[in-house]
Amino acid sequence: MAVVASKRAIGIGLTDAVALLFVLVVPALSHMTAVPFYLLDPMRLAVLGALLASRSRVNGLVLAVALPLLSFGISGHPVFPKCLVIAAELSINVLLFSCLVKAFTARLSSGSGDGAAGHLTEGAVPVRIGLAAFISILLSKAFYWVESPGSWRRPHADGTGFNRPLGAVGGRGRDFRMLCSLVAKCPFPVNL
Repeated sequence: MAVVASKRAIGIGLTDAVALLFVLVVPALSHMTAVPFYLLDPMRLAVLGALLASRSRVNGLVLAVALPLLSFGISGHPVFPKCLVIAAELSINVLLFSCLVKAFTARLSSGSGDGAAGHLTEGAVPVRIGLAAFISILLSKAFYWVESPGSWRRPHADGTGFNRPLGAVGGRGRDFRMLCSLVAKCPFPVNL
């Protein structure tokens, strides 16, 4: 049992090292080649990739917080308030993804998904994982857009923007609390 646990810890450590290197190398590649690789959202790719590889929600949450802080510590970018928002966004992404994967897998294996009751069809699981990733990315991006320090104004049709803060539209704190309560009430265990 100890050998299996140590192999798992080594695997998680290697996954984390690859994720850290990936996030550190992407900005350098962008500067060297003038290709904006950062538009691929390397932190999110690293966190979700590590989450899928390690199958550890705790590891995903640790990386979700550590990667923006490491980036800020090394390069000063993103600025610290934005760094905190990115860490929260990635953490929400991990929690939502874990919850949705469990929900979709439970629904699929109970027979209400693709295939006969209790059987997983060969192509169904990757589709459900992809759908969970897509939905969790959309919802966490919505959180980022609302909470980001640069999004205090909504753009106007003519591109000038107007001075109505998003908090006046719907109460940003209330929306975040609602999202957290939905994740907390997830009826499935969220240990990916």
